[in-house]
Amino acid sequence: ATMAELFDGHVARTQNAWPSVRFDVGAMNDIFSPFLGAGFYYKTFMMGGPYMWRVFEYFIRRAAGLGVASQEVNPARFEKVNAHCDLLVVGGGAAGLAAALSAGRAGARVVLADENARLGGSLKGHETAQIEGLDAEAWRLQTLVELESMPHVRILAKTTAFGLYDGQVAGLLERIDGPDPTALKERYWTLRTQKIILATGAIERPIAFPNNDRPGVMLAGSLLAYAREYGVVPGFEPLIFTNNDSAYEAALELKASGVRRLTLVDSREAPSASLLSLAKEADIEVLTGHGLANVHGTLAVQGAQLVDLKTGQTREIACDVIGVSGGWSPTIHLASHRGTKPVWSPEEAAFLAGDPAPGADWSLAGAVDGRKSLADSLKDGAKTGAEAARALGFQARAVVPKVEGAFAGQVADFQAFWSVPKKRAARAKAFIDFQHDVTTKDVQQAADEGFLSPEHMKRYTTLGMATDQGKLSNTVGQALLAEAQDKPIEAVGTTTYRPPFTPVSLGAFAERNTKEVWMPERMTPLKPWHVANGAEMIEASDWRRAWFYPRGIEDITYASRREAFQVRQKVGLSDVSTLGKIEVQGSDAGRLLDLAYVNRMSSLKIGKSRYGLMLREDGIVLDDGTVSRLGEDHFFLTTTTVEAPHVMAHLEHLVQVEFPDLHAHVTSVSDAWAAMALAGPKARNVLINLLGEAAVSNEALPFMGFITAEVAGVPIRIHRISFSGELAYEIYAPPRGSISVWQAILEAGEAEEIDVYGLEALDLLRIEKGFPTGAEIDGRTTLKMLGLEGMAKDEKDFIGRVLRKREAMVAETVPTLVGLQPLVPDAPLTGGGQLVREAEPWNMHDQLGYVSSAGYSTTHGRYVGLGFLRGGLENWEGKTLFVADPVRGQHFEVRVVNPVHVDPKGERVRG
Repeated sequence: ATMAELFDGHVARTQNAWPSVRFDVGAMNDIFSPFLGAGFYYKTFMMGGPYMWRVFEYFIRRAAGLGVASQEVNPARFEKVNAHCDLLVVGGGAAGLAAALSAGRAGARVVLADENARLGGSLKGHETAQIEGLDAEAWRLQTLVELESMPHVRILAKTTAFGLYDGQVAGLLERIDGPDPTALKERYWTLRTQKIILATGAIERPIAFPNNDRPGVMLAGSLLAYAREYGVVPGFEPLIFTNNDSAYEAALELKASGVRRLTLVDSREAPSASLLSLAKEADIEVLTGHGLANVHGTLAVQGAQLVDLKTGQTREIACDVIGVSGGWSPTIHLASHRGTKPVWSPEEAAFLAGDPAPGADWSLAGAVDGRKSLADSLKDGAKTGAEAARALGFQARAVVPKVEGAFAGQVADFQAFWSVPKKRAARAKAFIDFQHDVTTKDVQQAADEGFLSPEHMKRYTTLGMATDQGKLSNTVGQALLAEAQDKPIEAVGTTTYRPPFTPVSLGAFAERNTKEVWMPERMTPLKPWHVANGAEMIEASDWRRAWFYPRGIEDITYASRREAFQVRQKVGLSDVSTLGKIEVQGSDAGRLLDLAYVNRMSSLKIGKSRYGLMLREDGIVLDDGTVSRLGEDHFFLTTTTVEAPHVMAHLEHLVQVEFPDLHAHVTSVSDAWAAMALAGPKARNVLINLLGEAAVSNEALPFMGFITAEVAGVPIRIHRISFSGELAYEIYAPPRGSISVWQAILEAGEAEEIDVYGLEALDLLRIEKGFPTGAEIDGRTTLKMLGLEGMAKDEKDFIGRVLRKREAMVAETVPTLVGLQPLVPDAPLTGGGQLVREAEPWNMHDQLGYVSSAGYSTTHGRYVGLGFLRGGLENWEGKTLFVADPVRGQHFEVRVVNPVHVDPKGERVRG
């Protein structure tokens, strides 16, 4: 309640309570709690293997108390800021304010960041201490006014420093709450600074005792903050349980706030006489050498049971709220981000940050460095701020504020006390981690079962894995783990502190880089037509392509099958403008392409095209595409959509670095041409209607040839190239006139019942034809794997020629491309499934290969696919294997067939 600010329109909901908090059915788990200890999930729900886990996982996650993530797009806005300063002060408590004041007065550029809406830490509402003759609250306000008046000082409230990184870089997250869900929500700061002062304070920690998770049990510092900062007394008969002096200040202030009765239970036998005297004067009952043995009440505290820690005798006491103070853990997380190891301090009963290395760019001030009193914190902050400013070259003087008051100079005495001993018969749980419900019993069980490292215990019990990352619980848990091993806590150590210090939303990291801003959206010249005609669009690399064209209530499944069937039976038109398009010119253009492709391109005749494959230098296939010769020294290349920029960079590297003597120039013309694929047995009829039979006859425009023409007053080039396995043409037109050409083709095809098809249907068609694409040419495959080793012309040199023949790349065990057909026609073959021999589900010890891509074949009336199989077609054709897909829960038989599922002789494409 004190961490989340209220604002108009703020919505808060309970979670993990059904049907309500007051009557929660899930509470029946308390009955079975003796059987639900640490490691329960691992020991019970994994016994049946992955299948049983999938059954139980849904119920376990619902019972775990996790919130429900929204499925909607976050309408809020986020910003990123890059900033510089001389000094970053993290923490706006007493030490942080004093440090910023000293450095600011010296003229240093200071950024003061604090995660709270109002800076001041324990000074907020603090009226018992006097600083420079003012009460603490007045001094806080006066200091903030002075800092805000300095033009070189920036105060960032509601800003958490979540990480410190190399090069004096700090990551900050600023929260900007408000009622408008579409307004700016968070600001992500990347701050580069010369010096850092960590004045992050300390976090009060609990003590473990039975039923310490009841509503109304909180930290003593919380009781003090409610009374001091918010003017709220959480109960009329508070009880405070402590092992140190700091809780006495909370008790005295609560008593002064008007509570009827207050009891202070101290685990120490002999607290300081001065504190006991102050408590007696305030009519506070103090019970020393006692602990809390139990808390009564379910939905609220209704009393407590005390125990004499020496004799074991118990007594009942009335109370309606309980404050606990088990000591303070310095907030050393950010210091640990800089590589220092936590050091145990017996005097502080806490882990302190290790000393900075000589000449380090960061230092500590205040409670984080073990300063216990207000006076010490202010003095430490003022001195540290002045020292940092002097190190930066400023003339700085530490002005230490004078502090007076009962607790101003009080050095709190700590006595390590982690948990109240519990009777063996007692079933009440003593919690350590209140978010993940980790108890003292769980830590003991972890130790008994051999999880002796804090890192192992953390993962076994989930201690410290909640959103607070163990800020409250870790020290107590580590101490109890040490006790279970009869070792000192420093011998057991801590878990690793890693950024972020607190959770950071993904929206803040992404900032405005979402949707179309994440990557510049490239649109084909034909996109306006697609959108106007109801196409569903999809991202393809950095392009937006027409995915499918639904009719009525059709989804992608039915629409894409209809479109693919249309191409196989009649004729279809598709936008393929996203293909990479490159022109290579110069007297050595042919030589360059011979080096770039595994097959020879310099022998290509003018007016002809040829399919080609490129390798990387390591012999792995880079890309495939076509090369057309426009003139003696002029070639036109097409590449796949995804690899277009990589192929362009590859060719430029060859020209500029590897073969600078070649007279060849490489130019990307991807945006200079719109491209359309006209495919189907009636494709030539459409062109005859458009240009006349003589222009597009088999003799005038043979397979892998091209011509130039004019349509609707627009000059075009028509290449007879097929990616579908049907009689097909690729038509290239300038972007400005491309829609006119597109519409002219559709009008010419009306008599042939032409229709349009999208990317999904295009993929189904190429799978049927066995053409590899990005799913197969994925940066891991070789010529041998694709069955295209015969294309390589070893009598010429080419990139990757030697390294492609490395032993592991040509071994008999290398999987090669095969076709796959499920024995059951409606078995949903999908990419990613593993090919195995065994009929037993999920047995992958004998994995032979995998499914690279699959889709529904309208020709065969079943799913078909491509995959890579060890032993290849030569050893497996006609035989059956199993596809195991644990992710989708699928396991069925497939027959290994030729990867060319449709027209294996290639008669249609040459028709």
